[in-house]
Amino acid sequence: MSGIIRQSLSEEELEWRDYLRAIAPRVEEWATSREPLPDVEPGSALYGDEVDWLQPGHSAAYQIGIAAEHLHFSLSSLLSGQPISPTAHLTIGRTAYMTAFNAAWILAPRLRKERQDRAFRLKAKEVKESLSALSDLPAGGDWEELEKAERQRLEEKRAELHEIGQRITPHLDPEKHQIEQTATIRKVVRELFDGDSEDDQLIRSSMQQLWRMSSAAAHGYYHHSLSRIEVPVEENGPVPAGMGILSAKIDTDVGPLLFVAYLVLQRAIELYRQRCKNHLR
Repeated sequence: MSGIIRQSLSEEELEWRDYLRAIAPRVEEWATSREPLPDVEPGSALYGDEVDWLQPGHSAAYQIGIAAEHLHFSLSSLLSGQPISPTAHLTIGRTAYMTAFNAAWILAPRLRKERQDRAFRLKAKEVKESLSALSDLPAGGDWEELEKAERQRLEEKRAELHEIGQRITPHLDPEKHQIEQTATIRKVVRELFDGDSEDDQLIRSSMQQLWRMSSAAAHGYYHHSLSRIEVPVEENGPVPAGMGILSAKIDTDVGPLLFVAYLVLQRAIELYRQRCKNHLR
């Protein structure tokens, strides 16, 4: 059994809470604005990226929307005054982190073929996951007909994607070339902080560890809890002897995760706004 116990925030946690409060209005604007991201204009970089239904700009915009939604939900929950969960806030923050990085990953390259290649790999992964999900449908009857029709549609989609890949780079194959999430995180981290100083190396390592940590929390891995077990103190109330509690610290856990997600999402939005406009008008 588990439960959440309220604890007093340390000075470091209070400082991190102030950081998160400072970015919350901008995140709320991104997540709740009735005006979506600008349309991709004819003559823009993203317009030129489009190959049939492979549209890197639209793929990136969707990732941005998901990131903003999860980041807003995470911040609203965290700043509401309610106790922080040892894993739930990290799980929601992980999705914000992942989709913000995916958007930046697609939009960052200066070369068109690189943006197309990255959007291709994301679509290839989506098609693969959709095909895998069909195996979970019940056998027989109407379900079998539904599964057959949907599988045919997705296989046709994958065949179309293969043809699109040949027009981008001849070697691209949707069954072989798909997004690898951890490698994507590492790539974006390297692109954002490409220096070789100790500070740059530490920043890159910390950002990659945030991804590993939140993934461990989201997957329910036991090793995630081992470094977070604390002996209960008096303010926690009566706790049976020998029982530990899992800590959740804003300054070491969810705060840095959400703040980095915010920074990367901000960069992705900047890149999208830059690349969606026709600057020759």
